[in-house]
Amino acid sequence: MAEDNTISFPCVYPIKVIGADTEQFASQVLEIIARYDATVDASKVSEKASQSGKYRSLTVELFATGEPHIRTIFEALRGLPQVKLVL
Repeated sequence: MAEDNTISFPCVYPIKVIGADTEQFASQVLEIIARYDATVDASKVSEKASQSGKYRSLTVELFATGEPHIRTIFEALRGLPQVKLVL
């Protein structure tokens, strides 16, 4: 039987953002996500520094309304100079 990998929207959707570990990285990422999801707050964010301390990853659980919504957020996040990867 084939596995169904489709996502049913609306849903809670985790986005991981990896970037340079700067003072403003987390606040800028959250500011962008909050433009598209007003429900995002600190309780929906987990952070982790890389072993070297050069990078930081943020996982944010947001309320996604559909694939275009997620694509728009990904594009906005990729526009930040310190962002290296959005998953």
